[in-house]
Amino acid sequence: MLLRSLASAITVLLCCPAPVWATEAPSDPADHPGWSGYAGLGPAVFQKYTGGTRTRSLPMPIISASYNDIVYLEPFRAGAYFWSNADKTLGLSLAAEPRFGYSPHDGTKLTGMARRKRSVEAGPSIDWNFGVAALSVSAFSDLSGTTRGRSERLYLIKEYQHGPDWKGSAFVGLDRLSARVANYYFGVRPEEVTAYRPHYEPGSATTVTLGCEGSYRLSASYSAVFGLQLTRLNRPITQSPIVEIGHSGIFWAGFAWNL
Repeated sequence: MLLRSLASAITVLLCCPAPVWATEAPSDPADHPGWSGYAGLGPAVFQKYTGGTRTRSLPMPIISASYNDIVYLEPFRAGAYFWSNADKTLGLSLAAEPRFGYSPHDGTKLTGMARRKRSVEAGPSIDWNFGVAALSVSAFSDLSGTTRGRSERLYLIKEYQHGPDWKGSAFVGLDRLSARVANYYFGVRPEEVTAYRPHYEPGSATTVTLGCEGSYRLSASYSAVFGLQLTRLNRPITQSPIVEIGHSGIFWAGFAWNL
């Protein structure tokens, strides 16, 4: 089911109508020295924990920016390139992403559980823009000491531009969690067992994520921005006694300053 969903999403991503949308060509740093992109603020709606049904809404910094095509900042990713080819279609970078935790008060199935802390995962990433779309492959390790696990990410991204004002991207990807990561966030420890919550260790697991983000230029200084991510959890995770639904998501929208 996960492979079927991923194949369908890739087909849609690569076959978007070209007459309406066109893949954005890489920019030359000499044309836009310094920072480019946008930075702003807006509300985000998301689940209190991955696999839970309760949601919350909080203000969130919304940043999609790069400095001379070397340092880049995205809503849930940051990194810096240490090598790229002459035409900027292939690059190696060090990147980092957060992984969010939860507290026992975030869901009824979490009552009596120990708090799971957020972690920061980082490692090398290779990005290849092959014209139709771009491919990103990352190998991360936990730097925060929370899970002491690893994860690997494979993402296909397509950038779009419609006229001078609309810009955005759509993406589909896989996130492979090592057993240490999956057991930490979706497992049930022996001391957390109850009559309705058995001991559980999912082992390694894979999730599929679909998403998009974009901006509409309101003026020379400001843009309206938005983003959406939906993640489908696979069987080892959905069988966990603490998981209520087999997917998670986040939506954000706001206003930003053009850099």
